[in-house]
Amino acid sequence: MRGNASVDISTTKEGGVSQLYRGMISAPIVKDKFGITVAGFYNDQAGYIDRLDPATLELADDDFNESEVYGVSITGLLKFSEAASLRVSGMYQKSKASGNNLVRFNVADPDNIVLVPQNGDYEVAGPDPGFNNLEYKKADATFKYAFDWAEFTSVTGYAQHTNPQFSDPILTIGTVIDFISGSPPGTTTSIPVSAEAEAEKFVQEFRLSSLNNDTLEWQVGLFYSKDETSNIQLAVAQPQELILNSSQFPSSYEEKAAFANVTYYVTPNFDVTAGLRYSEPSLDADFNFSGLLVTPLAGQFSVSENVTTYLFNARWRVEDNLSLYARVASGYRPAWVNIPVVDAFTGQATSSIVDADSLWSYEIGAKGSVLEGKLSYDVALWAMQWNNFQTSLTLNALTSGGNAGVGQSSHGFEGTFNAFVTDQFRLHATVAHTKSTLDADSVGLGAVAGEATRGLPDWTASLRANYDYTIGDINAAVGLGVRYVDELNGPYLGDPARGIGFGLTRQFSFGEVVLTDLNARFTKGNVTLNLYATNLFDSYDFATGGVGIDGLGNVLAAALLLNPVLSAPL
Repeated sequence: MRGNASVDISTTKEGGVSQLYRGMISAPIVKDKFGITVAGFYNDQAGYIDRLDPATLELADDDFNESEVYGVSITGLLKFSEAASLRVSGMYQKSKASGNNLVRFNVADPDNIVLVPQNGDYEVAGPDPGFNNLEYKKADATFKYAFDWAEFTSVTGYAQHTNPQFSDPILTIGTVIDFISGSPPGTTTSIPVSAEAEAEKFVQEFRLSSLNNDTLEWQVGLFYSKDETSNIQLAVAQPQELILNSSQFPSSYEEKAAFANVTYYVTPNFDVTAGLRYSEPSLDADFNFSGLLVTPLAGQFSVSENVTTYLFNARWRVEDNLSLYARVASGYRPAWVNIPVVDAFTGQATSSIVDADSLWSYEIGAKGSVLEGKLSYDVALWAMQWNNFQTSLTLNALTSGGNAGVGQSSHGFEGTFNAFVTDQFRLHATVAHTKSTLDADSVGLGAVAGEATRGLPDWTASLRANYDYTIGDINAAVGLGVRYVDELNGPYLGDPARGIGFGLTRQFSFGEVVLTDLNARFTKGNVTLNLYATNLFDSYDFATGGVGIDGLGNVLAAALLLNPVLSAPL
């Protein structure tokens, strides 16, 4: 029998105390035949954004963006014989989240955007932020049987989740609703939005794999999945009881697929792999859309496709400390159902179906070490071509899903490096560069050809130093890390003169982010104490955000904050 347990207590500057408890126990029931593992956790994550009463600006809800997550899992392994085994597992998880880390800003001059918090750095004035709850259940079984010449694997899975949500977007679209409905400014005082999503998924896969050898390895298989989903949404402007969105769109997604790949060892140090996957995805949906902000639509929709994706890979082990590889692969994402949001000012609307998208990716890389293994590296160059990619579209402060209608070309490189300066002192560094642009004009995105993809930094990097030492019979370690994220692009610039974009006169970007983390670990016997601080210098930075202009000419700005400094005096 074996087990472990951990407790994590942390405080957040400007916020409260967070708690994380985890435990696991594993025990044999019948020696060498049957055993089980049971694990569970409870996570109470404190908030750090205060909600103010929008009328009085008095504190209404302290640290409201909090969450609570807990769950349990159980796994059983049964060995029928040396050749046959069955692993069965189940999991239950439930989460409750209130609000988010969204802070709104004033923009005095759209031509020279400077973000000034409307209230405080960690305050937002608005109605009840609502909630986002999730209940998730899953069960799966994996059966394996080893023949003399191959291994057979059967994987069966079932998952179910419910996701009730409630929010009130009065601060972002309240003025727009008054204008569209012909009401005096300030008439709309709240816009309660409720959503109830449910889904069930069944998956079955059969695989037959050859045994490892130095000549030819192969794998073949069949795959089947079926998703049944239900989604009901209702948004009503108060006090006038004006229905903005009333949507019901249950759907059923089914996929049948067959796949195969083979690896041939041309020499012991050089091998090539080829693989393909043929699938037949299909989607059936019922539509019932109505309301001021959506396109009225009722009926049924079906779509089915035949899709083949490919994989090609080559590896060359030049020597013991150097390996080169090249990879080419294609990918695919299926279509899904979407609420057809309409812009009352322009008549522009999103589609009720977000079409499938596809891509090709290309990568070459090298893995190895030098200086007798004291410095190791993993570097790669890559490129990607994404066609009609699925994305989010914004229409007059309303966000909906959709397709860009154009392609996106991306390329870059990434590297990971480890240096063993001494037996006790180690350095770990990462660096990545990405360049991604649109291939053509996109009216839906409000962008022109060549614009950089929004929300994607050109550069990211990190450097971490770790030092191990001993204090008597205590094994200890200390670590210092620095993370860097380049500027994030805000909205697309577009070309309003050609009807592309929303009138922003310059591209707005969120600034660079530099975060410092510190940790220390002390171990004696079976007990370990970890102390840590993330964002040590309390950098006030943004995870993402956006600035736009609505149909009334109002400049709207909002950003999701990174967590303030965290400490854990356990």
